[in-house]
Amino acid sequence: MKKDVQLEFSRIRPTIAGCFEMGKLFKTHSLNSLLIKRDYILYATIFLLILLFFSATSNLYAEEETNGKNATDIKLKLTKAVMCEYIKDFEPANTAVVFPISFGKIHCYTAFEEISENTFIYHKWFHKDRFVATNRFHIKSPQWSTFSTMQLRVADKGPWRVEITDDNDKILKTLRFSVSD
Repeated sequence: MKKDVQLEFSRIRPTIAGCFEMGKLFKTHSLNSLLIKRDYILYATIFLLILLFFSATSNLYAEEETNGKNATDIKLKLTKAVMCEYIKDFEPANTAVVFPISFGKIHCYTAFEEISENTFIYHKWFHKDRFVATNRFHIKSPQWSTFSTMQLRVADKGPWRVEITDDNDKILKTLRFSVSD
């Protein structure tokens, strides 16, 4: 019997970390209650570690799902994409494919419908196949319209294009136009 007590005490001693001397330990607590407390603390610690692990991985998984959702599940329908001289009453005015430099600026107007959830779209401006600028727009469901503007300079004469892309860099439409005298 004494051997069992000695073995059991050696099992719990590392968890108590030498806080009690052996005599005080036996005077104040029974060995069984200490073993039960030790097991309870051990199981509670394991449970909390598992809970933390699953909550951390579920948050990562949720982010992956959101990113995956953006890649495949977000639906948006580009209903109108035009180049225009100016915007009047939230609508494009004087749409064209050739703009005189004297206008001073031009606008790329886009309208979307059937947006399944809020997302981003981009207007990527290119002059003579050289990248010039990107405009990022937050569009919201169920429908949204927006526009970007490019100031024109004398050096901006020539062919242009605006690529309208979604948040995953998928080209939804390319608008081609030119700036002349």
